[in-house]
Amino acid sequence: MAAGGDGDSSASERWTIRHAGLMLIGMVVALLAGRVDVMALASALSLAALISLSRASFGGLYGFGAANSVTALRVLLTIALALAADAGAGVACALLALANFPLDGVDGWLARHEKRTPCAAAFGARLDMESDAAFTMVMALALFELDRAGAWVLITGSLRYLYVLWLALLPGPVREAPRSRFARHVFSIMVTGFIASFWPFEAISQPLCAVVTCCLLYSFGRAFLWTLMQHIPAHDAAE
Repeated sequence: MAAGGDGDSSASERWTIRHAGLMLIGMVVALLAGRVDVMALASALSLAALISLSRASFGGLYGFGAANSVTALRVLLTIALALAADAGAGVACALLALANFPLDGVDGWLARHEKRTPCAAAFGARLDMESDAAFTMVMALALFELDRAGAWVLITGSLRYLYVLWLALLPGPVREAPRSRFARHVFSIMVTGFIASFWPFEAISQPLCAVVTCCLLYSFGRAFLWTLMQHIPAHDAAE
């Protein structure tokens, strides 16, 4: 799998594929154990492995940067959200998600204003994307555990990882769909809907989660189609 022009090394690309598989396995284990923190800790450890693997790209600890530090804080808040879900504290989940969400904009703003090499920028973008995916998965598991949505809500947490594994199965070089403004808007809608679903207004949680799931399915459907349309002409030309 090759990400379109992001300069990632083959090692970090292999990490992305393994991480996707690990997250899907982690979801199953978390469901069997009835504990969301299993998923959150697995994602945090895997992201720590990515940081270790990519440390040369940002020059070690002192070159980690403010943007990546904020992203790391978001990972810790995701773990806290999982612990709150396991304790049955829906309001705490909402507050932690509410604290996590604006930091996604903060780390993006810091990244645009930091002086970073292309390799460091690519690492930061990957770390941010995978942190978003882990946040989504943990929220979906938490909503299911708190009986705010059916098992279908787990689709929202799985789509990023299924997309990555699908890319890995396609023959030849494959381009991942770039992050679009539309996808960012859908992510914002999803987080807002999930935050509202954590509050003790259970009558609205199921419909909200259903709308969010449909929006995310449409967004990822666009990504699947974009990759397929880019891949088919290139594959035909190679033959």
